[in-house]
Amino acid sequence: MTALFVLMTGLLGMMIGPAVIRIFRIRGEIARGVMLGTSAHTAGTSKAFEFGSVTGSISSIAMILTAFFTLFTAPWILGWFG
Repeated sequence: MTALFVLMTGLLGMMIGPAVIRIFRIRGEIARGVMLGTSAHTAGTSKAFEFGSVTGSISSIAMILTAFFTLFTAPWILGWFG
């Protein structure tokens, strides 16, 4: 189930991401990269490279930092509930 939801999130973010960028008039390459990298994972990063190399690189970095943040904070937060 987790893999299915991750795949769906990535594909949905890849499809809706450019529309969100257009609607909210996001012009900055860093902002575009962070948005696509943190919300749509690898599919978003692939879409980010279509906007430019800086956007794609920032997207990759944002995706990796989000993974590390989740890796280190999830056990700590789950400790409160267990």
